[in-house]
Amino acid sequence: MEGKRNICCLSSKYSYKVLKEDNLKSRCITLHPKFKTRCLQNAEIKSAMESEETSLCDINQKCRYIAYRYYVRWIVGTLGEQSNTGIVPLCVHRRVEEKFPPI
Repeated sequence: MEGKRNICCLSSKYSYKVLKEDNLKSRCITLHPKFKTRCLQNAEIKSAMESEETSLCDINQKCRYIAYRYYVRWIVGTLGEQSNTGIVPLCVHRRVEEKFPPI
């Protein structure tokens, strides 16, 4: 699984399609204007961050999970039965872990 994570967003047909539709073909998906609002600052993440009952480690882990899920939902849509469509590119992992670091 780790090897599959090391793909570039530009080599992912799903990410590339979104970039192409918005005329951003040569840019990273993490630079897309919608990436921040859809994956890093959505209401579910804000709610998790406001939780007072969990540690920062647990909050960051939950936020990373939510961010990855929202990325896949935005880029791929619903996953269905094809498990390989939910692969998150390395640049997305790096950006999400930068925002919500493992502690």
